[in-house]
Amino acid sequence: MGDEKRRRILDSDKKLQKIGLKHNPFHEKPLTEDEIHLVAGRKDELNELIEAIGERRNILITGAKGIGKTTVLSYLIANAKKENITITYLETPPLSERRFFLNILLGMLDKKNNKIPKNYDLEKVYNRIDKYKNNPAHYPSYEILEDIIHYAEKYYKRVDFPIIVFIDEFHKIMLAPGLQGFELIIKLNQTMFDEKFVFVCASLITQTLNRYSNPSKDSL
Repeated sequence: MGDEKRRRILDSDKKLQKIGLKHNPFHEKPLTEDEIHLVAGRKDELNELIEAIGERRNILITGAKGIGKTTVLSYLIANAKKENITITYLETPPLSERRFFLNILLGMLDKKNNKIPKNYDLEKVYNRIDKYKNNPAHYPSYEILEDIIHYAEKYYKRVDFPIIVFIDEFHKIMLAPGLQGFELIIKLNQTMFDEKFVFVCASLITQTLNRYSNPSKDSL
């Protein structure tokens, strides 16, 4: 290592120590919700995304690896939680239709959300989840969708705001053989009325979006 490079590293370490940081939080990893206060700039763009969610518009965030897509998702998740909005987050989307829907259902039923209606038959749903969780291929798709629909309708009557589904690395289900991410979302939205879901996805891929270049309320 040259003297000049060593000096720059030492100077950088000193600057981080002055603001109470032991390491560079922006080094090759997205910010977590606990670090989201460190986000600087792009306030107009972030506010525009928050406004779009408020308008119940589905969002697709694209860009190269490391550009900050996951950090943007973390920012939007933190904002939704601050507003007490129910969310579900798929960090790495599953590569089967049943697992995709099952993970959305599990996220919606997370008790940390604290919005599960008392009159909702959770026991029946949890029994089904326990039965099929490790082998979702045997969980009938119609039953998963039925459980999602029942929960969303109960929730929506109480809160009057959609459940937000955040999906990172969305390109993985766009590329999976026989599995099209957009079709999954459209299928779920078409089973619902009154726009009970908003999808916010981050993806590396842009070239596969051509066929969806004129999005409607039922698609991204």
